Amino acid sequence: MGWSVMGFWCKVLGHRWEMPEGQCERQCIVCGNTEAVPCQWHYCACQRCGSLRDEQHDWLSISECEEVCRVCGQERKHHHWQPQSRGVDKCRHCGKVHKLTPAEIDQRDEKSEFE
Repeated sequence: MGWSVMGFWCKVLGHRWEMPEGQCERQCIVCGNTEAVPCQWHYCACQRCGSLRDEQHDWLSISECEEVCRVCGQERKHHHWQPQSRGVDKCRHCGKVHKLTPAEIDQRDEKSEFE
């Protein structure tokens, strides 16, 4: 039986799909044709194929300024910067210091001119 005959049966009777484990596609067991199916998202990870996306994380606070996603392990920081001097900011929660770049200083100077 050649591929053309198998293709014929699929055209007449329709494909007979199976879902290979760990993949977001289905494959016809008659002709071998594959077709993508939508990922099955649980927060930021697909439960079927393991793909990750950078949205809908399950954030866990590990400090006042830091969070980690319980699903994929991505980390993010939310510092609450307050100006300390020209070119230096300090987080009011954790005390971390941020030295502004010349572009950031210029941007802040421009902003303060219009306020």
